[in-house]
Amino acid sequence: MLPVVLAPSFLITGFLFHQGRLLQEKGWAFDIWASWFTTFALTRGLAMVLIGPVIDALGAVRLLPWFALPLAVAMAGIAFVHASWGMALFLLPTGLSAGLSATLVTALLVDLYGPARLAEVRAKVASASVIASGLAPIVMGYLIDDGVTLSRQAEVCLVYILGASLIARRVRHYARPA
Repeated sequence: MLPVVLAPSFLITGFLFHQGRLLQEKGWAFDIWASWFTTFALTRGLAMVLIGPVIDALGAVRLLPWFALPLAVAMAGIAFVHASWGMALFLLPTGLSAGLSATLVTALLVDLYGPARLAEVRAKVASASVIASGLAPIVMGYLIDDGVTLSRQAEVCLVYILGASLIARRVRHYARPA
């Protein structure tokens, strides 16, 4: 579960922390980038609200392998798109994944560990998320210093998300019976 659950914390923080470098590499305009943040925030907020009924209908465990796939689209946008519309291809799916993650993880933990252990397990997952978020700028910065472009890092992150999503399919075997 953790590889896919921690991906948004690490990747979103890392790429947004290095956004100046990203815009420089892509040749994207700072003012247009800034205007897309409103759309990112709206997308995140809508996803947080709208995913609730979907979780109720399908279950968090069934959704786990799929929730980070918009982030995979965002990584493909960074990796392969240099035109200015790549900003939208990064920020819209990133907002979607961030919103889905914010709501899905708690429901997932209840499904896997039950309400009695929710506080304990949620604290551990939140701690891991904070660590992932804190490591992202450092790791990505060292890679940039070593000459690894953010586009190349996004290619690796794309493969990571797809792999983590495949691994997350196994979580259903550990879910508590309803």
